[in-house]
This record gives sequence, C-alpha cells and structure tokens, in this order.
Amino acid sequence: MIDADKRRFFRKETSNVVFYKGSGIKGIGRIRNLSSKGALIETDKRPPSPSSHLELAIGVETFYGLTAKVVWVKKATIDKWYFGVEFDNIQEFPALNIR
Repeated sequence: MIDADKRRFFRKETSNVVFYKGSGIKGIGRIRNLSSKGALIETDKRPPSPSSHLELAIGVETFYGLTAKVVWVKKATIDKWYFGVEFDNIQEFPALNIR
C-alpha cells in the first residue's frame, strides 16, 4: 500500500507561500499539498518539533489565519525540510494590499 492509499482526505498539490510562528520559531515556507484537515509544508530551515502548535498565514489574494499542530518532521536535504501539520481552526481574512 502506498502512502496515498492511507490518506482519508483528498490533497491538492500547490505551491502557496505560508508564514508560520510558534514554539519560539518563525519561518516562511511553501505548501506542497493541502487538504481540509492539514498540509505538507516545505521550508529551508529546521521547523518546530512534532506536537508544537503554530499560527499560520496562508494565501494569495485571500489570506487564511490558522492554528495547527505539527504532526511530523523530515529532513530532505541539507537545506530542505518537510513537515506535516493538522489544522485546529480556519478563519478568512480580507486580501492584503501590498502595493
């Protein structure tokens, strides 16, 4: 059985930017896949450890503020990390004007 067979929720491949902070760590990364319950995030620095709680800001024109728990962490290369999060709640915010 491949990992995709074990998944309970559909995942959407994406490359949205995500800002995260929590457990004394702030960072920026890219969401590689997204479901209604969680996300796979890629970053270039060590992410928070499993069971840490984070605040996330995800979006392009509409930004979503979320809280999530880190459920796993994996080092891919010397300068690339992946981590999975499970969402606690989702709130929609108006688009940011960055001009």
